[in-house]
Amino acid sequence: MTSIAAAPWILVAMAVAAAYCIVGLQTKSGWFDVIDAWGAAHPTRFPGTGLDGTLRTTYLGVPAVDHHIAGGMRVFAAMANGHHQPLSLFSFWFAGQLLAVHTLQVLEGLRAGNRGRLISYTAFWGALYQTMTFGITTPIWAALWFWTSPIASVTAADSDATLTAALAIEDTDLSVLPHSLIWGYLLPTMLCCLPSPAFVPFDQKVTFILVWQFFPIITSVSHRLFSAASRRLRPAAATTAAPEQKKAELARRLRWVYIFTLTLVVANHAATLAYVLLPSLRPPSLAPPNPADVDVASVFGPASTPLKLTPVASIEDGALNLLQYDGYFGAAAVLYWASIQFWAASDAPSLATVLTGLAGPAGAAMVLVWRRDERLLLASVPKAKTT
Repeated sequence: MTSIAAAPWILVAMAVAAAYCIVGLQTKSGWFDVIDAWGAAHPTRFPGTGLDGTLRTTYLGVPAVDHHIAGGMRVFAAMANGHHQPLSLFSFWFAGQLLAVHTLQVLEGLRAGNRGRLISYTAFWGALYQTMTFGITTPIWAALWFWTSPIASVTAADSDATLTAALAIEDTDLSVLPHSLIWGYLLPTMLCCLPSPAFVPFDQKVTFILVWQFFPIITSVSHRLFSAASRRLRPAAATTAAPEQKKAELARRLRWVYIFTLTLVVANHAATLAYVLLPSLRPPSLAPPNPADVDVASVFGPASTPLKLTPVASIEDGALNLLQYDGYFGAAAVLYWASIQFWAASDAPSLATVLTGLAGPAGAAMVLVWRRDERLLLASVPKAKTT
């Protein structure tokens, strides 16, 4: 078992490895050159359509910035257009894992012990992994958590006051969190998936993809607005509950947030695996002409590795390779972060491998953090004496 002192350094090493696999391998495979060449040949073409005039070239009116945004839009359009099934399936699966990670980061940012620390600014971290990639940013966030969060050093033997001071989240913040996730993350994600032009015109699809880039900020703003409205409409009553009762109530409220999120994450994970592993269950309208085109290797196996480089022939192939490393490193980092916390709080086996099979690595991390909370808030162990 890795010590908490060593954990952040392992996470920093993961961030370095992620940078090589996410950026370095894609550079060596020629993917960025493919994007530039495709953009030069078809500057206004929405990937997968064969139609010019379906993709904007002007966004903010600054040529250098617009060029960068247009390149990103081509990648995200390739992910969302459904023409490259392995890429679309992995994007769908990744969206579920990202929901789990983002929810965990929001919860950690809301905890009393983390308030005001750099790790608590969830919108900042979300914007960072939208630009610097999820797989590089998440290990850095987790390393900083170990270095700066007081929760990293608490145990079930600490006093009720110490545990509450570290883990507490305001009732209002918890009660509105699912609504914030629905409006800030789930709705923009679903809008990105609407087929174009069958359901929405291309220009509207581009707008939805562009708006999705800001989901961390939208989620944070939604949460602030919902929290403020809830406090005004339903002012919290003064409470004289004992610390033990406060801990139990916090555990109960957290439980509903975890259940809400995990239900969606597990459903997403199970649906993806069922489609990949069981061709007979694929709806005829969605199934590829050749069922063998979609299997575990094509969806989840990177084509390029540090030991074997495969030249990229299309935007879609390179996007899939990047997204796989992005998702794996980010989810692995948060699973490692959660496992270290769980091992520090409990002697029970983490069952991380089993949980990963059921909910994916990020879903498994959420279960472990939930179990950590239950252990710290509800376990009956001798308490440290206070003076």
